[in-house]
Amino acid sequence: MRRTTGRRGGDEGATAVEFAIVLPVVISVCFFALYGAMYFFYGAVADHVARTVARQVSIPVGETGSGYPDSNPGTVLGDARSAAGSLMPDPTSATSTGAAAEGKLVTVSVTYKLPLLSNLASVIPGMSEIDSVTRTASERRQ
Repeated sequence: MRRTTGRRGGDEGATAVEFAIVLPVVISVCFFALYGAMYFFYGAVADHVARTVARQVSIPVGETGSGYPDSNPGTVLGDARSAAGSLMPDPTSATSTGAAAEGKLVTVSVTYKLPLLSNLASVIPGMSEIDSVTRTASERRQ
């Protein structure tokens, strides 16, 4: 008479092998889902900041209302950081192009580097193209 020891014949390491195959796939799917969510979040923030700064730069300031805000890169980046607020991340760069005259188009471009993949971009092939999010917005000078 044959005694059974609770094990099925030939299945002794099947669970460990299945776990070793499935775990990297599950971790990869979770990583890319979180990265995709972060990419869209940063895109929405960059779009909001670009539109806000383009609006600020297009409105005349001063007592007479004849001058426009300074559009050098440092000032525009400062405006972008203040437009982002304290709960949103600070933009990596912000630029403004366009003539400072009434009726002319001014374009603001805001770039965010994604925190995790900007560090991993050199390690993972193909990630250097999507390690940052850039959005632009245009307004007519008033």
